[in-house]
Amino acid sequence: MKALFKHLSAINPGQPGKVANKTLPHDKNISGPFISTTLLAVLLGVPQIPIIGGGKAVAQTTGTCPAGTATQTVQLRTSDNLSDLIQEYNIGGIRTVFTFTEEFPGQVIDRTESRVTTEVYGGIQGPDLRLNIGPGKPPETGNISPGSATLTITFAQPVTLASALTLLDVDRNGARDNNRIFQDVVTVSASNNNANVPVNLQALGPFTRISGNTAFGQVENSFPSNGDANVSVTPGGAVDQISILYQPGTEFGQPGQDQTIGLAPFTICAPLGTATIGDTVYQDTNGDGTQNPGEEGIGGVEVNLINPGADGQFGTPDDTTQTTTTNENGNYGFSNLPAGNYQVVVNNPPDGVTPTQTPPSVVTVETGQNFDTADFGFSPQQVGSIGDTVYIDTNNNNVQDGDELGREGVTVTLTTPGPDGQLGTEDDTTQTTPTNENGN
Repeated sequence: MKALFKHLSAINPGQPGKVANKTLPHDKNISGPFISTTLLAVLLGVPQIPIIGGGKAVAQTTGTCPAGTATQTVQLRTSDNLSDLIQEYNIGGIRTVFTFTEEFPGQVIDRTESRVTTEVYGGIQGPDLRLNIGPGKPPETGNISPGSATLTITFAQPVTLASALTLLDVDRNGARDNNRIFQDVVTVSASNNNANVPVNLQALGPFTRISGNTAFGQVENSFPSNGDANVSVTPGGAVDQISILYQPGTEFGQPGQDQTIGLAPFTICAPLGTATIGDTVYQDTNGDGTQNPGEEGIGGVEVNLINPGADGQFGTPDDTTQTTTTNENGNYGFSNLPAGNYQVVVNNPPDGVTPTQTPPSVVTVETGQNFDTADFGFSPQQVGSIGDTVYIDTNNNNVQDGDELGREGVTVTLTTPGPDGQLGTEDDTTQTTPTNENGN
């Protein structure tokens, strides 16, 4: 609804497309805090009730998830602007990233009018993400976008959508727009592991026509409370990326005002998990790598659980991270985990301590497994170092002179007394290291 708010005072309530007889000239370009209202939304399995003109309502169909998965919903965080063009969410342990790009960087997206609000659009209650193209609000001339914008949704692993996506308010200018031309053209594509996944688009009202995977606004400027310009989008299989391209259409003339797309809360089928990983971060007073009686847990320590994502490789962009904090006894846990490989790391180790025990570099859990030995021990002893050089003392003066070279490959052993504090006893521990090419 590109012009609904611009002409709100001139509209006869309940008469879409009608203009009041006493429309004032200065009413034609009201922008204020309002936003043009072509809303593109993704509604995956959230039971939404579009409000249809005349007080009627139509319930949206919700889908079902495959065995071993359950519906998980993104709740968009409300904000008064879209200052960052990357938004990140965690849906059922799956890292989900929204990326907004512009055909002409810095010139297409209005960061202020692009925001997340709780209002109704296309008959669907928010919160919804609104992406406004055409930055700024020149008085009297409207705001024309110089090009297109793309919203890309990337999942860390392939997911099945709980139901069809729903694009909202795919329309064009109408009687009440006073020659302020616009046309919404929205193209949707999807992929899985870089392979195309076909999508099926279907017009849900009379204001939009479909051609392949593109929806065109063709009839009228729809009201926010109506669903007569909505379009459903059904991917043909699991996806790890959805791309929504919004272009200012020119079928009815050159655009004469800004336009908006958006995203509503959506639901995916996330894997069910029954495995757990934990257990304790503790003070390893004697430094033996085991929590002995009297060695207390350390509370308030952040622990990260890292999943390698769809590529199975740690340290790549599709990794996902969960964070928890140890309780007063130093205990922590991650539950409802799908079977697979994980890394467990302490986010910020306590000050002035040395790690004495850490979990395996990769923790592998099966369905239903309780891995409760991912412990971290920290010794309060300060870290120090001992070194330096093994060399041939040619002149026997106990000093390495300039022409006396270091010896490479010599094994050096460091012996540390055990808990009894006495060297030469059975609880001594040793470390060995070879010297390098310089004898260090």
